[in-house]
Amino acid sequence: LRETKADSELVEASSAGRRALRRMIGLVANFVDISRLEDAALQVMRFPTKVGDLLTSTGQIHETSRGDIEALRVTCDLDLVCEIDPMLTERVLHNLLNNATRYVDTGGRIGIEAYLEDDGDTLFIGVGNTGASIPHEKRDGLFEKYGKADDGKSQRGMGLYFCRLACEAHGGTIRIEDSPNYATLFAIRLSLAGLT
Repeated sequence: LRETKADSELVEASSAGRRALRRMIGLVANFVDISRLEDAALQVMRFPTKVGDLLTSTGQIHETSRGDIEALRVTCDLDLVCEIDPMLTERVLHNLLNNATRYVDTGGRIGIEAYLEDDGDTLFIGVGNTGASIPHEKRDGLFEKYGKADDGKSQRGMGLYFCRLACEAHGGTIRIEDSPNYATLFAIRLSLAGLT
């Protein structure tokens, strides 16, 4: 059967609806968990997690958000297993990938990578995209409560604040770093030290 224009428009409308619903659910969850993280009422639940599988499954959800960019790239050792909170980490990745799909340039690319740093006690996760870079003087402020870029694309300024709190709950950090491959690279470092 030949797909008609109406069929194509219906598929696109359905896909857009699912993306909007996903964003709304994420926004509500962020507000609830930000309060719990601020009060130290949300505990990190660490489980042995196949990091590559987590990155791939999360990336696939966002891969079709922009049809005018390259396929999302995941770089991670398939055997990498770390004790992290997979649900909390996935939520962080969703926030960062939502931002990446909003800011990546036409024909550009988004990439996710993960590896153990040389100390063996730190999991690095990077989410990068091509497009306009964020000036150094504005980077730290993006992770504050209600902090957002003055570019007309930013939303309520809570997503990156949630990411910061979630990473800190892991004994880790998140920041924007320079990269030879991306205009913007969100660099997450989660501590694995002292885990049994």
